[in-house]
Amino acid sequence: MAKIRYFSKSTDDKLIADEKKINNADFINIGNPISVYRDGVEQTLSSMYLKITTLVDFLTISLKSLQSNKRFTIAYYGCGNGSNARQILRLVNSINNKISLRVVYIDVSSELLYEADRRSNFMKLNSNIDFDWELVQIDLSDASSISKFTDNNVGNFNFSFSVKCFHNTFIKINRDIARMISLCSSKDSVFLNQFYGHNLYSSFKQLIKLIIGKRYSNSIYLDRVLANLYPKYNGFDLQYRVTSMSMSEVFKSNHFKRLSIESYYLKK
Repeated sequence: MAKIRYFSKSTDDKLIADEKKINNADFINIGNPISVYRDGVEQTLSSMYLKITTLVDFLTISLKSLQSNKRFTIAYYGCGNGSNARQILRLVNSINNKISLRVVYIDVSSELLYEADRRSNFMKLNSNIDFDWELVQIDLSDASSISKFTDNNVGNFNFSFSVKCFHNTFIKINRDIARMISLCSSKDSVFLNQFYGHNLYSSFKQLIKLIIGKRYSNSIYLDRVLANLYPKYNGFDLQYRVTSMSMSEVFKSNHFKRLSIESYYLKK
């Protein structure tokens, strides 16, 4: 089992004997019970909430900027059990199987990081893909933790991404997070931010929480505007945005498919 690197000062005193941290809702809130993410099925390319053809295009762009003597490093912010990163590994390997690959799993929950580790071990044993990985626990709402993580990873990531983390939890892309993503990204690397939208009623509820000073889980229009401005001011160019809406899913429970937004940014 891989060791977790901790960058969250606020939870350092909650370590227990086996290096796990207390994952009660009092300390960590990730939108759903941890078991939802821990026990989720392993994604396949067909079940990912991403447009695969667009993803392949931007992975190819990232690979072209890679020096021959370097490995390709993928950072997954809010990784959960990590299955999306492992599918991206498969895509990168299908484009170029001559390079070594590395995944940096980043999450607030050590329980989810250990699950990502377990599944990565299984994939390593059952595939011919040359890759390794790192487990990072960080509280992205804590500025000092963000700063410490950034200092340890300047220019390390060739492709970084988030699926639902930055707009469908309490964490939004602010100045500190945009600076972190930018400084940790290498030149000509790509950052993908994916999240799903909500109807007017849900957006109004989030706005009311903002007005009365409460944390709110899903984004409002202002969050999405700022999430485009902050990366721009930190060296990213928005290259492509795609919005997907499946009308057949509107009245079903799977809200992920109602309005999915993917934004791709290139580090200048």
